[in-house]
This record gives sequence, structure tokens and C-alpha cells, in this order.
Amino acid sequence: MLNSLSLSAFRAVARLRFGSGEIVLAPSRANPRLSLISRHLDQRLPLPALNTPFSTERTVSVEPDDIEYKPLQRTPPPNLKNTAAPTSNHNEPREKMSTQEHHSTLLIPGPIEFDDAVLHSMSHYAESHVGPAFVKTFGECLTLLRSLFQTTSPASQPFLIAGSGTLGWDLVSANLIEREEEALVLHTGYFGDSFADCLETYGAKVTQLKAPVGEQPSLGQIEKALAAKSYKLLTVTHVDTSTGVLADIKSIAALARRVSPDTLVVVDGVCSVGAEELAFDAWDLDVVLTASQKAIGCPPGLSIVMASGPGDQAGGPSSHHDGHPITRGHDAAGYPAGARQEGRCVCRGLT
Repeated sequence: MLNSLSLSAFRAVARLRFGSGEIVLAPSRANPRLSLISRHLDQRLPLPALNTPFSTERTVSVEPDDIEYKPLQRTPPPNLKNTAAPTSNHNEPREKMSTQEHHSTLLIPGPIEFDDAVLHSMSHYAESHVGPAFVKTFGECLTLLRSLFQTTSPASQPFLIAGSGTLGWDLVSANLIEREEEALVLHTGYFGDSFADCLETYGAKVTQLKAPVGEQPSLGQIEKALAAKSYKLLTVTHVDTSTGVLADIKSIAALARRVSPDTLVVVDGVCSVGAEELAFDAWDLDVVLTASQKAIGCPPGLSIVMASGPGDQAGGPSSHHDGHPITRGHDAAGYPAGARQEGRCVCRGLT
């Protein structure tokens, strides 16, 4: 610790020789101040050297390092040849129904608790992303996503892209709107506001239609806004977890088609797809984006997008990634990184 003795020792050795002359460092006015500071420092044993030289943690006493080590006993890994999902008897007590380690239960919108079958699918051995087995899995995912979004239209196109749920904002902003084009964002909470920020980052002119916290813009307000000017996009968050507002997507989409039929209707369904009703074809939606880690019930890592014919064709040369060779002909090479094991999780989660 700093004290008057250590400062005196430092002053004694702080003499530098340069050539034939001797240079003596001038007395520093900091010495008295440091001496005063040293009186207030903790006099207990210092911690071992840290990588953070000015850390206040140095003044904390060291606890004895004699804690008994009890390594966690883990069960042997399952036989990788057995890829069938584990079965459970629902009549058994809850603690016997799951093969997962004991852990605190997650009670948040996402990530969520995983089914054993989903976790089991992640233990699959590595395989080629262009091999027949993965091609089959990827195709099954696309088919199941069509069922999830309730679309049978050949023009509708699902996309599975490695990334977070908010990557969907970038995909929409980069592909569906150009600089200086107009976007109307229905603001029902934090995520609507963030979607607007993303659109503005790409150069769009954003108008936010806001409502009091816990409410959503009325259909009359939306109609008035759509009639006031021409918008390329109308975006709405289906469920905004910051406020708990559930937007009436069916009515909003019908209104947009009546008042401004050329406006693309984009739905942020990260927290709703798989939990709330959403009929892609019946409600005439253009783009719905979601993610794997919420109601779909899989680990984080996939941005999932369903695009209609007009929504799919609106992309320009600023495309984030041309996924059409992958999704339209999923037997082509070049699948997105990170989608292999996640694809198996999506298949398991959707079934």
C-alpha cells in the first residue's frame, strides 16, 4: 500500500543519468496528497495482482482458498445412434418426466424452456450442409413453416437465416424499402420504436403513429394516416412485450388493403408466431418476421421470415443475402451458417 516510506524510496531512486550530466526529478506536490490518501486505504492484506491496476477490488480482503471442491456428477451422454425423441409418461411426477439437469425455470417471453425432444435434436452428429440428410431436414422445415404461418400460396416464400429476431428488421429495411421512401410504423411499445430506428438507419422516412402506453392506434387514426400520404411500408408489432399490447393484425391489414392497397403490410411477430392466431394468406399479409427462441420453442439463432409474392419481389440490389437459390430450391448448395442443427430444432419444435 502507498505510505510515506514507499514515496520516499521512490523519490530516492528517481534520478536519471543522461550523458555526463545528472538530472534530478523536481519534487512533486503530489507526494503530500498521496500520503493523505494512503491513510484512508484498507490496511488488510492486499489481493493478488489484478489486470486492472486501478481496480478498487484491491482493497477487498482475500477469502481463504480452502473451499471443498465437489464436481457435478453428470449422466453419460445418450447413444448418438439413437436419434428418436425420448418418451415420457405424463402420469409420472414432474421431476421424473424430464431428463434435463435441475435448473431455475425461465418465466420470460424468450428464450423459453425447451422440450426434451428439442434439446435431444441438438445432440445430433455433424453432417454436411449440402448432404442429402440435411437437405431433407431443411425442406421439412420450410414445409412446416408454411403450415405454421397458414399459407398454401405458391408465391409465399419462407426464409431461415442465421441470426437474432431483430435481424428481421434489417432484412425488411435492406430489401423492401429504398432511401427517402415513406414508412408508417404503428407504435405500441419499445419494439415498434426500435423497428422505426432500424428503418431510419437505412434511410427511410419514418412516421410513427403512437398511442398511450398499453393501447394501440385506433383504426380511424390509421386510416387517416394512410390517406394523408403514400407509404411503401406499414409495420406493426403483433405483440410488444414491453407493454403487453396485442395488435389487431386482421383488422389493420384489411384497412390497409382498402385505403392504400399498394402499401406492404409488415408484421413483427417475434413474440406471437406460434402463440397467437396469424393467418398469412387469409389476412393478406406481405411479410411476417419471427425468431426461433419464443413460441416456436427452439434455442436462439434463427431469424425466420415469411414473404408473400409482392413482399418477396420488392427486394432491390441492396439485398442482405440472396436466399432464393436456397429456399426455392433447397437441394442447391450454400446453406446459411448456423442453420444446420437449428434446423433440426425447428423441425422438432414445430412438430
